[in-house]
Amino acid sequence: MNLRFWRTAARHAGVSFRYRRSQQGEGRHAIVVIDHKDRVVGRLDYRICRECRIGYVEQIEVAPHCQRQGLGRGAVHEALAHGPEYHWTTSRQSADGRSFFAAMADETGLAFTGQGAVCPHLRGGRLDPPARRRR
Repeated sequence: MNLRFWRTAARHAGVSFRYRRSQQGEGRHAIVVIDHKDRVVGRLDYRICRECRIGYVEQIEVAPHCQRQGLGRGAVHEALAHGPEYHWTTSRQSADGRSFFAAMADETGLAFTGQGAVCPHLRGGRLDPPARRRR
């Protein structure tokens, strides 16, 4: 996937969160977590639909040696800034993921429902155009 760095925002000492927007798929975004040695130590992939005001967290991962330091939390907050006041969902496929997003829901007041992408534009693996209605 051809991604482009767009901005950097440091929230944790020695760590930066870099926003990436896909050149090939509208609505696809990522927050990449970079450590003080310029190594990728985490990533959050998400999609947003501005028309429906929905955000969908596809995947979040943090290197084992960097877990429990707030990096996943920081990446989620970075993503939320790109979809303020949106309805956010996630797949919640793993036990760790369910626990993490339950904690994020408590912290942010957002539901982070486990329904997946409920928007018709976000179905499939890409941002689909709205279906045309037959007359």
